[in-house]
Amino acid sequence: MSRSELPAMCIWITNAEPAETLSMAILAKSDKLQERCPAGLHAGVVYPNNDKLQRSKILFQEVNDFVKIYPGATSILVKQEWGLKGENTEFNDFLREQLSKDLRMRMLITAQCTDLALAIIQSANLTVLDKIDEIYWAGGFDEAPKTSSLLGAKIPSPVHNNSYRDTYATRYIAQFKKLRHKIAIVSKTSYSFGETMNIFNSRKVINKLTYLNSVGVEKINWLLRDKEFWPGNVATEPRYMAEVPRFLEGVYSSSGIQVRSDAFVAAMVMFYPEFIHMRTLVKYSIVNTKTHPDMDFRRDLISERELYADCNAGPMNDLFSGKYANFYQCPYEHTLVKTIDIQAIENTVLSLLAKYNSRER
Repeated sequence: MSRSELPAMCIWITNAEPAETLSMAILAKSDKLQERCPAGLHAGVVYPNNDKLQRSKILFQEVNDFVKIYPGATSILVKQEWGLKGENTEFNDFLREQLSKDLRMRMLITAQCTDLALAIIQSANLTVLDKIDEIYWAGGFDEAPKTSSLLGAKIPSPVHNNSYRDTYATRYIAQFKKLRHKIAIVSKTSYSFGETMNIFNSRKVINKLTYLNSVGVEKINWLLRDKEFWPGNVATEPRYMAEVPRFLEGVYSSSGIQVRSDAFVAAMVMFYPEFIHMRTLVKYSIVNTKTHPDMDFRRDLISERELYADCNAGPMNDLFSGKYANFYQCPYEHTLVKTIDIQAIENTVLSLLAKYNSRER
């Protein structure tokens, strides 16, 4: 059997936060799960806790012989004189073992990629990259830098990319030429939702979730018990559900169910790649930049326009020239998903949510 004929295994690196758990609830009802991942889906939960692990397992309960959940990274890679070092986890151990086998892997990255980077480092052989067929990576770029209202200068546009959690791990994976055409970045420029999916841009989906929650569908109740779905400290207990119609009518413009768009859309196109209408190659770098306090802990941002100096000077330059030039790239070059059929995603999501009903209690 040739390698192309081997059944594909899917890997999902996840935070198990609302956008991802919503995707789990939807994909658990999809035939695409087994079509795209005939050798199983293995999800590693970054910064795991009991709630995250339990919620993920419950959402995939119907297919628990096919989907496995692992605790993942609780720290980031550390740069030392002799290279990068990290702490082993159950998920990292699993990835390292799988990379040693003769198989094909499809990957979805919606969280920091510490476990994957460490598994590749510990494999000590770049031929393991040949086993990765494709990577769908949540995050990306604005079309152009924004103009500072104070200085009138062009500044890199901040994006919600999971690189900010572990920049070293992101750069480590992004540098490999073997992955140049295998990594597809799902950017907020790919769709019309903006930063979040909410009642204003995804009314039918939010209405359906609210209805399933109100009639007592157990898995949806479990899903929406996570208060991160409800910005503004909106309580999800039944006695407050009478207020939900007011959210849906737009009475409370800052409240209601919201999920991060990039992770949700990346998960959907990983399993439904036919929804992608246009891709383009982009060159970019990962830059460290100071941020406004309101941006929380997002310290490492990506800009398509501004190149980072660490690959142009000093010892790092050796990686991108001479005998190493065939292995490493800087600036990084990958596929950016430019256009997605959002209507097809919405229709698919609604049809899969419709498979839940009040009997599932």
